Amino acid sequence: ANLLGPLGINGGLVYMFGIACGVAYNLYFKFNIFSPLPYALAFAALPSSIVIAQEQTPPVWMWLGGALFGVAAHFVNVLKDIDQDQISGIGGLPQRLGMRNSIISAVVLIGLGVIVLIALTRCGGSATALRTAFTPPSATSFAALPPGSKPSRPIVPIARSAPA
Repeated sequence: ANLLGPLGINGGLVYMFGIACGVAYNLYFKFNIFSPLPYALAFAALPSSIVIAQEQTPPVWMWLGGALFGVAAHFVNVLKDIDQDQISGIGGLPQRLGMRNSIISAVVLIGLGVIVLIALTRCGGSATALRTAFTPPSATSFAALPPGSKPSRPIVPIARSAPA
């Protein structure tokens, strides 16, 4: 990748930031508890570089989803070598948590990633939509319903639409 390629200067810089995260992981982060950080940043940056190259702002769901799936990928990627990593002194977060807890962490992160993607794409994908999606419905949400009736669709906080 270069700054004069198809991603242009802005997209190319974001892309190179994602690559730099991988280098930083190998040189520093794989040895400490902050090992998920470069994965979160790189997985958020790389798809965003394409959107930025089109002179648009990447949606929040792309950044958050990328970060969550990136950290999950880190936990999954380590599993095959976790015992050897521990012996050789690689002390990233998954190695410190161990096999079982790393698997649990990966599953939870993938689930959160799916929830965030569904919630944000259904609610418009903005930061306001994120706050709205995870805000419980108020008592006034039910005031318009006649006594004894049920809403036409389930009232779940992550399924609400953002205010217009």
